[in-house]
Parts: sequence; C-alpha cells; structure tokens
Amino acid sequence: MNNSDSKLLALSQLVLVFVGITSSVFASANIVPPPSADAQPSSNSSPQNLSSNPGNSTDAQIAVYQNNVYLVWSDATTGNGDIYFKRSVDNGTSFGATENLSINSTAPSSGPQISAVGSNVYLAWTEPMNGSNEIFFRYSNDSGVSFRGARELSNTLSVDGESALFPRISALGSNVYVVWQDKVSGNYEILLRESNDAGSKFSGIKNLSRNNTGDSISPRIASSGNNVYVVWTDHEPGKNEIFLRASNDNAATFGGIKNVSWSDGDSYDPKIAVAGNGSVYVLWEDSSFRDFTFDLIFRASDNAADTFQNKVNIGRYVGEIADHGQIASTGNNIFVIWSEAPRYSYPPLYKIFLEASRDSGKSFDDAINLSPGPGNSIDPQIAVSEENRTVFVVWSEVTNGNSEIQFVKIENFF
Repeated sequence: MNNSDSKLLALSQLVLVFVGITSSVFASANIVPPPSADAQPSSNSSPQNLSSNPGNSTDAQIAVYQNNVYLVWSDATTGNGDIYFKRSVDNGTSFGATENLSINSTAPSSGPQISAVGSNVYLAWTEPMNGSNEIFFRYSNDSGVSFRGARELSNTLSVDGESALFPRISALGSNVYVVWQDKVSGNYEILLRESNDAGSKFSGIKNLSRNNTGDSISPRIASSGNNVYVVWTDHEPGKNEIFLRASNDNAATFGGIKNVSWSDGDSYDPKIAVAGNGSVYVLWEDSSFRDFTFDLIFRASDNAADTFQNKVNIGRYVGEIADHGQIASTGNNIFVIWSEAPRYSYPPLYKIFLEASRDSGKSFDDAINLSPGPGNSIDPQIAVSEENRTVFVVWSEVTNGNSEIQFVKIENFF
C-alpha cells in the first residue's frame, strides 16, 4: 500500500467512526448547497486523466504563466519512483507528451514542486543520496522545452541535515526562493535558499525556524514584489501552531516569527497566497472548532502580514474532515480547494471542493464539487491565470487501487 492509499484508508476509517457516532447513515452523497449565482463558471471542463499510467500517479503540482500550463507529479510506473512532466501552450486545452525529468534511474524521486515566471520553469523534488534525503533543483529557460541538469540544494558546507523533505518554490522576476524542512541537530528546521539570477546561483542556507524544543515542519512560501513570506507548522510538546516570517528585501533578511493561528486546538499544514496590493492569505487545518474533526481556517492580512483579520471557517458544513487544503489568489479573488467526504455519505467518498471569495476574503461563495468521478479524489492543487480568467485544478483520483492525475479548468470564473 502506498502513502496516498494509507492516508486515504486512515481518513476513511475516521469518517466511519463519525458516521457511527451520529447513528445517521444516509444514501445521499452530496448535501452541499448549490453554488450562488455569481459562483457559477461560464465554462467548466470535464476532468481529464493526464497520467494514464499502470503505476500510481500522485503528488501532482501545477504552475501557470500566461497561456502556458505546467504539470508535474510522482509516478511509480517504472517501479522506481520518477518525476513526470507535461505542458500545455494553449491555456490547458491540450497537453504535450509526458517527460521523465528524474536524474537517477535507481533512487526514488518524490514530492515534486514547480513554479513558472516568463520563460523560466523551476522544479524541485526530494531524492535519497548517501543515506539521507536531499533536495534537488532543475530549471528551464525555454518554457519547459528543455531542462538543465539537476543540482543539490540541501547539502552545503555549513548545513548538512539528516533528512531534507517537502521542498517548496516561489519565483518572481529573476528571484527564485526554495524552502524545505531538514533535521538539524535532532530537530526539524525550516531552511531557505534564494537565487537572484533565475536559478543560476543560490545563496547559503538560512535557518528560519531555529526551534530548540520541537520540530518545525510543512513549510510553504509565497512572494510579491520585494516581499517573501514563509509559513510552517511549529510543533512544541503538546501544541501545534502556524508560524510566519516575512522579508521585505527579497529574502536577504527576515523579520521576527509571528504566530498566525493562536489556536485552542492543534493547527497543521499551512498554505499561503499573496496579492500585489499587500494582501497575504493563510490557510490551515485546525481542530479547535469541533471535537475529533479538522476544519479549514483562513486568515487575511491587508498590510503585508503585519496584522491579520479574524479567522474564517471554510466549508464547515460540507463534511467532517477537511484535508489537503490549498489556496490561490489574484486581485481581490481568492480560491480555496480541499478534499473531503460529504456529510452522511456512505461509504465515505472523498471529493474535491472549491470555494471562492470576490472581496479579499470577507465572504465566500458556496462550495462546488469539482470531482464527479467514481473514485476517491485527494491531494488537490490549484493555479490561476489572471490574464485568461481561468482556474486550474489537479488532483489524484484513486479508483480500484490505482491513482491517476485528473485535471480540470474553469474559465471565466472571475
């Protein structure tokens, strides 16, 4: 059983517990209210299978620049674990052939991340080397037609961690920022390297967390202008919170650590998005609001993360366990997607839901179900094309024990 199937099984078992507690099992698989009129897209494509491989395809990531749409994922077809890549040059209407971008034919490559700006496409992933996991980086300067050779980012003379995991990329102009978690002196820390020349050279490693009592995990990064924002889960004994650090000089220096969640329960797995007007949006999973469940909690800042507004509970009445939340934004528009089994559905079947805000997070439309297929839909990712007013979503669809990458685009949605 692979990691995606294991997580899905655990979540399914937990949903069954809730069904038993409520003693209310209904045949209906969808009690989500219909979306409001302004939430209806003028064109919503049917989900497409972009992997179509005999092995499991998971961990899909998507990036968009103008008409170019780039997709990467982890694939087990060869039995090794590889990073596969596809691109579209017509706003996602069609995709070219699948390419294998892995560099090691014997070691498994996993956890790919992708970012694009102009003709540059940046890729990072995790791969074992010499007994520990390391972060590798490749880039293209011709819109994904070809990629340069890979380089290792996580192992330097000053920092040589034990297990580098979960790389994340943000790119803007010629600036490229990569964060990841690595075990240093017994604890996981959040580490960052930046490039100011489109990925040719990188700075030394910065430790952003310096957690002496617990682990810092699950980093995310976003950038806008000279501002760079990094969020992560801070695990102290008995408590998990969402922390943030911000830079206003292209990651040369960072301000102090802020606690964004201030939760009565546990807060996990943050996501972050930014808009060019100083708006910063943070999303995370939180156990504070209902016993034994996790809700998606959203907070917005309109002053470059100096202060944050009140918390908003996203999709509270969709199901019991919100997972794999993601967020994207452009202008005043915010888009939140996640995976969840609708309430009272039996057996529990996970679907991908989308909620949108048109007013910088002050209010959100009703949830839309994007995945009508027969399988369990998990681990969604989202990207937005402001120029084409299009929202792109990918996810893993698990049917009969096999996982494939599904893709949908929603045109004229904002």
